[in-house]
Amino acid sequence: MTDFDREGQDEQVRQVLNLIEELGYDAVKLPIVMERTGMAKTTAHHRLNAARTTWKSQQASRTDRKESTS
Repeated sequence: MTDFDREGQDEQVRQVLNLIEELGYDAVKLPIVMERTGMAKTTAHHRLNAARTTWKSQQASRTDRKESTS
């Protein structure tokens, strides 16, 4: 995989993360990702999974920071 390919994938994951921020984690499903981003089903599935993993990690980090400052 080239750096160009990785950058494209990262941008697609960011698009899905933006949808999660806009609509909420539970509201973002595969059909919505496909419709709003124009991604094919397989690509949308992979990017949605990556975005969910990233989102959960970000949420855990935020929770850890809040607890450590309390």
